[in-house]
Amino acid sequence: MRLEVPGPDLFAQDVESDLYAAIDLVAKKIEQQIRKRRGKRHTRRTTQAFAQQAQPTGERTLSATNR
Repeated sequence: MRLEVPGPDLFAQDVESDLYAAIDLVAKKIEQQIRKRRGKRHTRRTTQAFAQQAQPTGERTLSATNR
């Protein structure tokens, strides 16, 4: 199964004797990939937001001391 989404596509495959069992396993793999991508995205956003909040304060202090 391949899902075309923004960024890298999500892909998973599995072989089972029962079609529905294979579908369930593939769905679990895709769900795990979505959780992983969402976690990385959340971490990047919160890290960037924290860095942006900390940075302007430091720049103001440096600008005020240089004058």
